[in-house]
Amino acid sequence: MPTRRTGVLTALLLTAALFAAMPGLVRDALHRDPNRMHPSLRPPVTQTLTVWLLPEDAGDAQCIRKLCSAFEKQNRGVRIFLRKVTVDELYGETAVLPDAVLFVTGEITENMLIPLAVEGLEDSSGTSGGVRYAAPVWYTPTVLSYPSQWGDDPWPMLTRADALALPSGVALQQLMMTCPPSLLPEVIAAALGRASPSPLPAPPGDSLPRSRGRTPTPAPAPFQQAKVLTASHHAQRGEGFSALPLSPAVSDRVRYAALCRDSDNARAFLHFLMQADVQAYGLEPSPASVLPNAFAHTRQEIAQLCLDGFTRMADPAQTLLMLR
Repeated sequence: MPTRRTGVLTALLLTAALFAAMPGLVRDALHRDPNRMHPSLRPPVTQTLTVWLLPEDAGDAQCIRKLCSAFEKQNRGVRIFLRKVTVDELYGETAVLPDAVLFVTGEITENMLIPLAVEGLEDSSGTSGGVRYAAPVWYTPTVLSYPSQWGDDPWPMLTRADALALPSGVALQQLMMTCPPSLLPEVIAAALGRASPSPLPAPPGDSLPRSRGRTPTPAPAPFQQAKVLTASHHAQRGEGFSALPLSPAVSDRVRYAALCRDSDNARAFLHFLMQADVQAYGLEPSPASVLPNAFAHTRQEIAQLCLDGFTRMADPAQTLLMLR
């Protein structure tokens, strides 16, 4: 028959055993997953990919937003923080660089970018010193947008003063290579404002006094200029304008993708952009035949070199090669 002393000893032993097991019980309770949902049904851990977009208007902002959303859908848990910045923010002393940066020819230098290993890309426009720092993902082709009333051959009208709004950059070399050689000197002189303005034909006068109720002849419509535009900007001019594609396939409005920090998500995003279908946005997905180098000249230098070659009627192919 148990005595009081036996009961006390038993209680002490049980208490000691409980204290000995306490750390393990607490540890198991803390590490027990209260969520009994199957792992495949649980929401993924969110990973943020920071992408900076330099604000030069390449006509592709809507395309970039759509592609970022498509990338997020294909990569569960990845969220892209897209931010439009200026060049000064990239070079600020306290700048926290993004994972990736999207920029246009001549906007930045390569000193904040990391080298890329991109297979199957032979274009050298995104290289510096033989090292690739950026990949061209698409470019913006241009057209000569002119009033449809000029007919299928707009070049004779472009010999008139003020008939063409003078473009900038390599569009000048495209004009030179597309224009018929016989009209090229006159077209260049007119575009530079060296041609004498041709007076518009005077409207026929009223043969009857207005007092007799004759409706006065309406004033002629204002003269419309031809402009070098992107396909999307040409469409915004509305009806009454025709588009003549300019050749060769070259542009100084090339969108490049580069990385400032290396990660699996950043590299996946770069390859996603390179393979994206962007023609629905008026963009060309593959590199053009002769692209200016992304890092060799600033945008101001590109504009000056192209204008100088246009003014001197220099061989446009040589000017394009200088930009490489």
